[in-house]
Amino acid sequence: MSATPFMDALNRYGSVRKAATATGTRRSTFFDSLNREREALLAIQNAEEPAMVPVRSPSKPTYYIFTAAVKGAAVHADFLKNLQAYARHLGAEFVVGPLTSVGRQRFAEFDSSEFAPEVVPYLTQEPIILGDKIRFSPELNLTPTMVKPLQGLQTYTKKLWGIFPHTKISLETVATHKHHPAKFITTTGAVTHPHYTPTKAGFRAHFDHVHGAVIVEVTKKGVWFRHLTPTNELDGTFYDLGYIVQDGKVEWSEGVSAVIYGDIHVEKMEEKVAKATWGFGKIRSSEVFTPLVDHLKPRTQVFHDLMDMTAANYHELDDTFKRYARWCNNESSVEGDFDTARNFLKDVAEKSEYNVVVDSNHEYFIRKWLLKFDPAAKEDFENIESYYKLKLAILYSVRNDQPFSFLETILRCAYEDDEEMDDVLDRFRFLKPDESFELHNIECGWHGHAGPNGRRGSKHAFKFVTEKSTIAHLHSPSIDSGTHVVGTSTKMDLGYNQGPNSWAHTHGIIYPNGGRALVTMSDGKFWATQGDLE
Repeated sequence: MSATPFMDALNRYGSVRKAATATGTRRSTFFDSLNREREALLAIQNAEEPAMVPVRSPSKPTYYIFTAAVKGAAVHADFLKNLQAYARHLGAEFVVGPLTSVGRQRFAEFDSSEFAPEVVPYLTQEPIILGDKIRFSPELNLTPTMVKPLQGLQTYTKKLWGIFPHTKISLETVATHKHHPAKFITTTGAVTHPHYTPTKAGFRAHFDHVHGAVIVEVTKKGVWFRHLTPTNELDGTFYDLGYIVQDGKVEWSEGVSAVIYGDIHVEKMEEKVAKATWGFGKIRSSEVFTPLVDHLKPRTQVFHDLMDMTAANYHELDDTFKRYARWCNNESSVEGDFDTARNFLKDVAEKSEYNVVVDSNHEYFIRKWLLKFDPAAKEDFENIESYYKLKLAILYSVRNDQPFSFLETILRCAYEDDEEMDDVLDRFRFLKPDESFELHNIECGWHGHAGPNGRRGSKHAFKFVTEKSTIAHLHSPSIDSGTHVVGTSTKMDLGYNQGPNSWAHTHGIIYPNGGRALVTMSDGKFWATQGDLE
């Protein structure tokens, strides 16, 4: 007798209703029994650790490209051709996770004859572990109509990063020890066209359906992945870093539309991020290393939380111990913070044609410092001149009762006699509060701290806004429907973030076709061969 009679009946009759009728079982009873069989099968699968693909080289990456295919759905032939071409170009394994669940059917062992023949050679339900870094988990057979496909999977792959085949692209980070890299889990997108029933769930899934795949690079020292998404649905063209893949050919592409950096907080910036992104810091003469900005050649750079405003942190105005610690570490001068920002802006101004600084929450720390702090009463003579100079500049700005960039105002005030700095600031567009900045119909002018209707911002809040957006602020990267969230460029310990941490050094890319990807630093690089590029 079969150990899975209800799953066998579902496979035979094709739907829960028909299978329940044929076996003389109430539909609810059949459905519950089906779920118990599925859970038991998954428990067995989890108990049997999958084979690990060895990763032996510390520098030469092992490549995989993962995607999903839905039973009975037609393949996006041009996208598949381009994925196969890119896999050949990189020497990557191409793997497709089958999704057999449609409607209320929760699980069924897949019959390859029910899938488009083009993907059959690449189908597998066996999990794949790459080194000790990342796991591809097609065994879960996630329902394509799931609105939150990653829900409950945060710890499923234990400490390994997790990739799950699904038609909707979602991504989130899972908290780890603050001094360890955050764990990532993500879904893939699909190589098949939408194939859903005409129901609310079906129409919703059709809306969320994304043609996509995930490229994974693994070495003994690090792991990297990025989404590959064609926005040109006619021919399946997609970009990956400096490459464009179209018509089954892989070619070099000259530049991307934009890079949206993880929150800068320039006084607290992580040196490795600065080196990998812009080439700052010491680079060994023997090291062939191309900074991300030189490799991608963005037309536009977008900066969030440019300054941390360490010396004017209003949270610590009455904390004598922290103010003393800042003084001991030469972090108590507001003018010193401005000088750090000035040097940074000078260094990055020429890296792109356009530079945009988004109105962000940390620059308002100095606003509250100006409102709540009394440097004379606190005997803060180090900052007393800056305090009154900046306060007067803000008073002049507010009397017109017109929106203005708070950060631009204080920077121009701080360097009003510096003609060189005036020219540098002219190369940056400082967005005013609620000022829009769109690229390829993607709103890039929201920092993320202010959500809809005056509420506090969150990744979920922007999910229910009509515009697609790329935001920052949260330091924990994510993708949820049309909202991409970048990470941070800071050190992982900023003093106030005690406990486990889901932050990551992640930037966002917008390609010339409007496609988007998040890139995360691992082993001091944003992709495996960054140190070996020409």
